[in-house]
Amino acid sequence: MFSSRNEETPGPAISLMFDKRLRVAGEVLEGEVHINFPSLMKDKVEEVHIKLRGSIYTYIARKRGDHRNNRHNETQRIQLIHDTISLWQQGNDVYPPPDSHILRLPFRFTLPPNLPPSCEFNGYQKSGTIGYFVQVVGKRDMLHLDKRVLIAFPVVQRDSEGAQLREAFLAGWQGPWKTLGGQRDIRRGIWGEYSNAKISLVMPDVEALPILTPIPIILNIVTLSKLGKQDDWPSDKPIFPAPPSTPELLDFRIQRRVHLSAYQISATSADHFVSYVGGLGPGLSEVAYKNVQIEVPDKVWIPSLDRDEKTQRGQWKQQVTFKSFIRFTSPPSFGAMTMGVTYSLRLTVDFPGIGNGLQFDFPVVLKSCLGPLPEGQQAVAWDGPPPELDLPPAYFEATGWHHNEEKE
Repeated sequence: MFSSRNEETPGPAISLMFDKRLRVAGEVLEGEVHINFPSLMKDKVEEVHIKLRGSIYTYIARKRGDHRNNRHNETQRIQLIHDTISLWQQGNDVYPPPDSHILRLPFRFTLPPNLPPSCEFNGYQKSGTIGYFVQVVGKRDMLHLDKRVLIAFPVVQRDSEGAQLREAFLAGWQGPWKTLGGQRDIRRGIWGEYSNAKISLVMPDVEALPILTPIPIILNIVTLSKLGKQDDWPSDKPIFPAPPSTPELLDFRIQRRVHLSAYQISATSADHFVSYVGGLGPGLSEVAYKNVQIEVPDKVWIPSLDRDEKTQRGQWKQQVTFKSFIRFTSPPSFGAMTMGVTYSLRLTVDFPGIGNGLQFDFPVVLKSCLGPLPEGQQAVAWDGPPPELDLPPAYFEATGWHHNEEKE
């Protein structure tokens, strides 16, 4: 779990050994602080302690009037965790073992059970962060800056229902399904008869979807050409409207909306693009596309009700089906004291011509997929690759929101 260091090589006065993997509210955190005594004496460190911090930080700028200087900025920080443990002090007669100059000091914290999930948002004139970190501090006299080592880590809620859903999906979904979608009449130009396009998205019929879990979906696209004679369409040319037959021609995305407040000011972001889902979108990896199954049956001629074979018209039916899995890596949906996040899915299918796209949005609630730990277990039980939330690098950089907390 912890990285090792050559004890005979001089190093920093203090080192923090802590795994920054995904944690769950209520979990026990354990790690070690390594004190290098020769460096500690050289740097004149007088005391070493470690802190566990968690907070909600929100910032909103609001313009008053037309003058550029009439701007009111409001920030608010709500402490979620504020624990400190003293590990070592000068004169307490605690030293490394005789064969080493490294003193290893274990520490242990317990996360509160009802924490909101980690989240980072930066928008125009507004931002918000829910963050958690541990920091070891080597205190020095007032003439010297303290020594600090900080590690930020992500946290999600504990959710029994989400954990049960994850197990059901991993075992092969046997529950109910629902169909979403829409249809519309389209035509290639501004004149002429209309064709028809219909999209149907079939997915599990549940009120919320667990993160970090493969969730099956089926996307079916069906088009009907305009009415005409069967030989009106050359056999060597595509029939309008031909449905997209490759996943990179689709646009299936998850969007996020963030709600913020700072004292008496509130703000809500627009729907921000988060990522494409299900391997259905442009510019994705070859691995993402290979995980999509595509079925393209032959086109079918559908005669009209006119029984005169010489004048009988009809329509060409074309169809394509995509089978895939969506897997969400965003923080779960939540509503905390001064910050909340909601999500929606948007599916867009474009056809040739101006304004010939089909698009529909629908809200989706994301849940944590980590449930209660077995009695006596401290680490998160997980049967796959290490779970990771999609958080920006700024969340883990010590010059970000953590620095602001230290200044306060």
